[in-house]
Amino acid sequence: MPDWNVDPGHYSVEEIAIKMRKYFFEELYAPQFAASAATAPLMGFLVGGFSSGERNAEVWEIQMDKGKCDTPRQMAAATPGWAIQWQGEGEALTRLVRGWSADALNKLVAAGMDRSTAETLLDSVRPMMSELLPIQDAIDLVHYLIDVTCGFVRFSPGNATVAQPIDSAAITPHEGFRWIRRKHYYSATLNTPSARELP
Repeated sequence: MPDWNVDPGHYSVEEIAIKMRKYFFEELYAPQFAASAATAPLMGFLVGGFSSGERNAEVWEIQMDKGKCDTPRQMAAATPGWAIQWQGEGEALTRLVRGWSADALNKLVAAGMDRSTAETLLDSVRPMMSELLPIQDAIDLVHYLIDVTCGFVRFSPGNATVAQPIDSAAITPHEGFRWIRRKHYYSATLNTPSARELP
C-alpha cells in the first residue's frame, strides 16, 4: 500500500505533486485506460503552495495524456515575485492576461516565426495588473478570472465545459489553507488553525 503520509514539518510542494501523480495516474488513470491508452483523455492538475519553511509559493504541473504521464514539472519556482497560472479552457485568460489569442500565436508560427520568438513578441504587451496585491485583492482577481472564463465558454461554440459554482481557496504562509467558496455546507471549524494543519 502506498505511503501517503506527509510530515507537516518537513515536506515540499514537489513531494506533494509526486504523491498526487502516483495516486491519480498510477492508481486511477492508468488502470482505467489500460486497454485503450492511445485514446485516453487529457487530464491535468496544478499543485501549488508553500514548502516547509518557505515564504514563497511554487507551482507544479501534472499532465496525463494517451496513457502517459511524465514526472511533475515545475511551472513557478519558490522565488520572490508573482505569476498567474491556469489550466483547462485557457483562451479567455490568454486573451485577458497575456493580451493575445492562441490563434494569433498559431498564425505567426504558420507564417514561419519560431514559436518561442512569437510568444516573446506577443507577451511584450503591458501586464493587466500590479504584482503588489493584498490577499483580498488576489482572491477577488481569481474570482474575476473565473467569471470571465465561465462567460467566455458559455458564449463560445461547443459545450459549456466550465460553469459556476466553482470552489476556491487561499493559501498563505501565515494562515495556511482556507476555503473561500464551497458548493456545499461545511462546518466553520474547517477554517480554524488546528483544522488547517496538514495531516
